[in-house]
Amino acid sequence: IPGGTKDNLAHAATHVHWAAEIPEIERLILCDAQTSGGLLISLPEAEAASLLAEVKKGAAEAACIGKITNAGEGMIRILRRQSGDDQ
Repeated sequence: IPGGTKDNLAHAATHVHWAAEIPEIERLILCDAQTSGGLLISLPEAEAASLLAEVKKGAAEAACIGKITNAGEGMIRILRRQSGDDQ
């Protein structure tokens, strides 16, 4: 595991709350320094499906990875997706 990845994970510690069931290897993958990173977009939920369909026309992969449910304390929460969740 590259040192940059470990540095990224350490930096994220002040901004991210990881669910207890997220193993360290998955945390490291999400903080991988060997990639140029993905494109993260935030938009109104009503616009998500049409944008996702449009992006998929020209991208190898695209997915809705989460949603803002309410105002919080300014932290990113990484949760395990529940079966049956559509987003």
